Amino acid sequence: MTTGPAARLLAWASSWRRRALLAAVVVLLAWLATAWWHTVKPLPQDLAFRGEAVAVAGDDLSFLVDLSYRDGLDRPVREQEIFDEVLTLIGGARRLLVLDLFLLNDHLGGDDRAHRPLSSEVVDALLEARRR
Repeated sequence: MTTGPAARLLAWASSWRRRALLAAVVVLLAWLATAWWHTVKPLPQDLAFRGEAVAVAGDDLSFLVDLSYRDGLDRPVREQEIFDEVLTLIGGARRLLVLDLFLLNDHLGGDDRAHRPLSSEVVDALLEARRR
């Protein structure tokens, strides 16, 4: 009879509960090892970038907010400072413009009157900037 580590493990795992526990431990260890690797692995050469820290004066900062709420008469109110600033920046661009926007499309939901057509405004501003 073999008394090595594998034989002892097989003898210990003879019950289905112990086999289930062993399988769960193996899956957990594999998951933890994968999670650890994805936190420490190096980025691809073309993707790795580390910029220098830059001190910014408090005068150069502004907090932009988009608010959607109902006023005292239960009318919808939308204050969209972020996209107003995006449109201003597009208008002021001279040579290169890089935008990373999510869901740039015409989908407004069920009520077209309820939302500002932001996608159309951005596309129109981009086309106007390109004509300059």
